[in-house]
Amino acid sequence: MVISKKYFFIIGIFFIFSTLFFKISSPDFWWHMNFGRYLLEHGFPQSDPFSFVHSIQPYFQTFVSDILFFLSYKFLGVLGIYFIKFLVLLGIMFILKNLKIDLITMGLMLFSISFRLFARPEIFSFLFFSIFILIYVKQVKN
Repeated sequence: MVISKKYFFIIGIFFIFSTLFFKISSPDFWWHMNFGRYLLEHGFPQSDPFSFVHSIQPYFQTFVSDILFFLSYKFLGVLGIYFIKFLVLLGIMFILKNLKIDLITMGLMLFSISFRLFARPEIFSFLFFSIFILIYVKQVKN
């Protein structure tokens, strides 16, 4: 697939936005990072290893993203987290391109969600939702 210059321009703009406006503002980010580290080093725990009040059942809903965050941070530092965010934006952009959304609308949509893409497992929800929309639209057209 050949990518035109206008799409490279959009990719460049969103890489800049996804890195310049990126803040690790959520205290949960560090919990997710540490839980990803713990999972790789010890496997799945029987109780929450980070609960200071009492042992409760651990929260496994986001373990894949926790591991991804930890590994990207371990090997690339903060740039690894930027890279994950950029890949999610890039994936969403290609899905929107596949849906035949015009360039201005695509740019506005990506710009609007780029401020909501924090370093949290929810960033993958945007990507999976886009994939779901693509599948839905393809099914409706058939």
